[in-house]
Amino acid sequence: MRVAIVTDIHGNREAFEAVVRDLRQTSPDLILHGGEEAARDRKAFNVEIEREDDGRWIAEVVDLPGAMAYGQTREEAVSRAEALALRILADRLENGESLPTLENVFSVPA
Repeated sequence: MRVAIVTDIHGNREAFEAVVRDLRQTSPDLILHGGEEAARDRKAFNVEIEREDDGRWIAEVVDLPGAMAYGQTREEAVSRAEALALRILADRLENGESLPTLENVFSVPA
């Protein structure tokens, strides 16, 4: 499976057009958009984060059952949960299941 992750275009038309040309040539199976400032209010997978009593952090992608991960830091927990969520989406795609349409992949509170 070929997955393309597009992020950080920030209104750069030349970069965007180059990315679109590349996507047309490579024909990925799944395109995930990492989001931009203007798209923050659109649908994304929400990530909930908590600090456990033992000091570890736990992050959960609430819309994807089982996409939950621990980390020693907040960032590590979020990164692991997001990676697991992408694996779940890839598995669904490989098995012919439908995938949600998203403008952003993840929405993580500040």
